[in-house]
Amino acid sequence: MDLEATMGKQYAVRIKTTQEKEIPGDIYVNLPEESSRVKDYFNQPARFFPLFQPASIIYVNWNFILTVEE
Repeated sequence: MDLEATMGKQYAVRIKTTQEKEIPGDIYVNLPEESSRVKDYFNQPARFFPLFQPASIIYVNWNFILTVEE
């Protein structure tokens, strides 16, 4: 079993950074019903968010996230 499969439901996102770079990838999270938007995941008090890509994991610092598209 893949580790990602145990972490939550898979969502494809595209993060735009303050440097105008767009980073596509997947996040794995179990969202509560009252906050069912994937964007709400990025409002939690974490310094880095893991973004899974086919060959790597990118850790994005929340200070550099400009927008998140689902």
